[in-house]
Amino acid sequence: MLEIIVDHAPAVENVPRSLTNEGHKVLEVRQVGESEWKIVVRKA
Repeated sequence: MLEIIVDHAPAVENVPRSLTNEGHKVLEVRQVGESEWKIVVRKA
């Protein structure tokens, strides 16, 4: 599993989409701070 923290709003959509296109499974996307999001991925 991979946990990614991003602080750039467009990345919240772009990163999960790219990972899904590469065959990985996005398990969670949630806001964890005022301007930070956590993306949890199970690598293929």
